[in-house]
Amino acid sequence: KKKLFSIGDSGGPIFQWAGKYWEQVGIVSHGKGCAIAGFPGVYVRLSYYYNWIEEILKRDGEHLEPEITQTTTPNTACT
Repeated sequence: KKKLFSIGDSGGPIFQWAGKYWEQVGIVSHGKGCAIAGFPGVYVRLSYYYNWIEEILKRDGEHLEPEITQTTTPNTACT
């Protein structure tokens, strides 16, 4: 099921499941109202800016590859 964005979502991330982790693939830009028919939402595709983002991150000693760490599932049982 597709989800649409609404007023106030601009600047928010768009993620997709990459098999082992969520990866950000876009940024919400703008639209007209709240999912009004005939007025598509506008989004930024991060892959278009990948090289530029990588260059900036490398200057700061960062990288684009996700750091996946093992975590344990918290115990949510009531005691």
